[in-house]
Amino acid sequence: MKDKKSVTNQSGLKRNKKGQIIGGKPPAGFNVHPENRSDGRWKKENSFSYQYNRFLNMTIAEFETWNKETKKKERSVAEDLASKRIKASKESLPDVKEITDRTEGKAKQTIEADIKGGIDVADPKTLTSLLKIARIVNAKNTTDDTAPAEQG
Repeated sequence: MKDKKSVTNQSGLKRNKKGQIIGGKPPAGFNVHPENRSDGRWKKENSFSYQYNRFLNMTIAEFETWNKETKKKERSVAEDLASKRIKASKESLPDVKEITDRTEGKAKQTIEADIKGGIDVADPKTLTSLLKIARIVNAKNTTDDTAPAEQG
């Protein structure tokens, strides 16, 4: 049976029964943990598009060699997922589509619309909407005038 006390005291800090730190805050910040620092730069190597292009530019022999020789500990997540997607694309059309969309851009799609009809002014809802629009336009036009027109 395990003790209710903490098994390890890795941080060296004293804690109460609830596990809260007693006597201040835990050491934090980049001065204590410089390994957590990020230079804030985006790396193209971490993107799927980059990895897809990289693997597509390899010969089949190079890709197979990379797959065999590069251990999972050495691979980034993007490399691992992209290599699996490339392998699956030999058998799967959705995988081919995903890869080509990412590397070459989505195919142009044309949309045709055949719009017929008009405004039914006999419809009370349409008439109400038109009146609201007319009021808004009229109000805008009256506020846009810099000086009232003189009659005379």
